[in-house]
Amino acid sequence: IALLLLLLFTLAAFRSEFALKYTLIPSYNFYFHNPTAEKIKSEFDKSPESPFRTAVLGWQGPYFLQYHGLQTLDGNIGVYPVRFKHFWEKVIEPWLCKADKINTDYFLYYGPKVYLCHTSEAFTEKDDLNYYTPQANLNLLALGNVKYIFSPAPIENPEMYNLSPYLSDGEGEKEYIKFFNLKKRVYSLKNKFSFHALKELFSYISKERPGFHMPHVVYVLNNTLPRVFMVNDWNIYENESNALSALSRMSVDEISRKAVLIEKEISKEDLPMPWSDLQWSAKVVSYEPDYIKVAASANKDAILILTDNFHRNW
Repeated sequence: IALLLLLLFTLAAFRSEFALKYTLIPSYNFYFHNPTAEKIKSEFDKSPESPFRTAVLGWQGPYFLQYHGLQTLDGNIGVYPVRFKHFWEKVIEPWLCKADKINTDYFLYYGPKVYLCHTSEAFTEKDDLNYYTPQANLNLLALGNVKYIFSPAPIENPEMYNLSPYLSDGEGEKEYIKFFNLKKRVYSLKNKFSFHALKELFSYISKERPGFHMPHVVYVLNNTLPRVFMVNDWNIYENESNALSALSRMSVDEISRKAVLIEKEISKEDLPMPWSDLQWSAKVVSYEPDYIKVAASANKDAILILTDNFHRNW
């Protein structure tokens, strides 16, 4: 009994949201508290002229990032242009090709959950630890000004996806491993109670001091594009479907140099002449729900691209 009381006291001292979560009692703080998101928000506040977005890999959704005041490309969105829906189909196309019809219909016909979904194949076990493989087109996330990506598990060989860990010295992965091992001990105790397992759990918490919040490993998308940028070359496509298909095949370098245009929506006479030595600068001066002011300059006529949702009737 004394050991049990000591464990309960320890859990209380270490913010017992984890214990509440895994005894099936929901905890608001467990889902929403995220120290890394707080740190990234302070960076966001310091550079209003260079805003960026974030995103969450998996089914959890980015509500905890929005809670911390961060802008996200994904989310549970009530109303948005159908073109963005078609764009998002290209973002999650690697998942759509693998998922069963019930799950794909959840997005294609239900709609509001604009998530970076995954199948069970996204997780692989190695050295008794889960690793994650993104099932999304990260080049399109770079176009969407996504700078930070929150992953439900460490990504094996992140450099293959132009990702680098946000926290230095593997701290993000270390925190995930602490949580992963804590979860295994709690489940083991729940499945088969013993004082030995209870003692091990107590010892682990005292020694490792794991965080009691939903774990994510955070990565920087190294080739993300700014919210506003300029180009003076383009490709013109007959319709939206062809344009989005072409866009999904382009590298980030190509996207940064060429606009993707739809023939019926432009006047070719207004397009600037392509130049190979375009030099430009652009920054956001004011960013409000109904008003965006951008300061921009270029040494040649160019097209200014703002990566925001847009509808002609707005």
